[in-house]
Amino acid sequence: MVQDNIKKEKIQPISKVIDDSFMVMDKFAELLELETSLLREAKFEDAKELKHLKKEFTVQYQKHVQMLLNRKEEISVMPKELKDKIVKKRSEFSIILDENMKVINSVKQASQRLIDKIIETARDAVIQEKTYGANGVADKSLADGKNAPVSISINETL
Repeated sequence: MVQDNIKKEKIQPISKVIDDSFMVMDKFAELLELETSLLREAKFEDAKELKHLKKEFTVQYQKHVQMLLNRKEEISVMPKELKDKIVKKRSEFSIILDENMKVINSVKQASQRLIDKIIETARDAVIQEKTYGANGVADKSLADGKNAPVSISINETL
């Protein structure tokens, strides 16, 4: 199967393989920029809808990178301008990808801070309530909040 793909790749001129790879990178970059924008605008449901497309583009991107690697000998003898164009395109894509990852990580951290604040608030609410045992004395195990029961359920993930 892999051999068949390699044979098919070699049938195509290297310029076609490069152009196709650039097209995939451009479309993937557009998708990443859209996702980044939606996340910055806190449109998490809209961003979530892009997940399937993002997976598809990731697979296509990896396939095209592999095709280029399989043709590295041909690329190595290309004029410097064309090799520079490949490097430039890859660098531009990397910048967009890095920005997307930074925004995703920021959203994850903000979500974690929100969850932590909810838990802290719930614990504080439990601590403020006086809990008395059977002998009429405040239960010390709950007084410090460390053993206070807290329950939280999150049904969405990023």
